[in-house]
Amino acid sequence: MMLRCFSRPQIIAANKIDSIQPEEGEENPIDRLRAAFPELPLYPISGVTGEGIRALTTVSSKYCAAWSVKLRSLSRRWKSVMIQTATYPTR
Repeated sequence: MMLRCFSRPQIIAANKIDSIQPEEGEENPIDRLRAAFPELPLYPISGVTGEGIRALTTVSSKYCAAWSVKLRSLSRRWKSVMIQTATYPTR
């Protein structure tokens, strides 16, 4: 099930990959996440070793830049509609 948060892009950052050591025969937790959320990009990271951080920050900055443009566009459209439909009190 994919949760939507105001139609914002979503990614999964799976931390502590440096401490994942599945027992023989056990499924890797990263593989379980990928299977559970196949529609979302998954970035395994380690805060301790820094592994995966660069890829996560790169994609995060791209998503944030795209979302920022979308918000500015929506804000301009909202202001335009509000100005066009505004009624002003008369004395």
